Amino acid sequence: MQGRDVAAVAALDAAALVVNHGFVPLISADRVDRWFARRHWVGRLHRPDWPTFVADDGGCLLGALSVDLNRARNRHMPIRRWIYVHSLFVLPAARRRGVARALIRHALRWAQRRGVGGAELGMAATNRRALSLYESLGFRVQEVTMARRLPQLRR
Repeated sequence: MQGRDVAAVAALDAAALVVNHGFVPLISADRVDRWFARRHWVGRLHRPDWPTFVADDGGCLLGALSVDLNRARNRHMPIRRWIYVHSLFVLPAARRRGVARALIRHALRWAQRRGVGGAELGMAATNRRALSLYESLGFRVQEVTMARRLPQLRR
């Protein structure tokens, strides 16, 4: 991602938010905070270990995916450096054309060139297409995350 991509990536992120809220309404926002989103994506420009990769077709952004490079805080970890893959979203008109697969493969190659030993990601449990895609790329379910809302206590 380059500076000129920030507005388009933020717009993709806003579209993803709507879809994600349908999958995980308990923990996902139901509306976009455009100021915060722009600040977030601009901040990622200055973090070489947190790249955002984009797929475009003649200047039209089709999809994006972000990666966070993590380092173990425990020397006994079997994998000392790994990436967390997140914020994958492809425009509906560009889906089922290999865009997501190409973005993920690009991110994995980026990590391999840096000597990274593994990759992980999170996804909505009900998103069967995503699960199928990730499994076809070698990802396997390792843990389950659960969520709930807590009622606010009166003071």
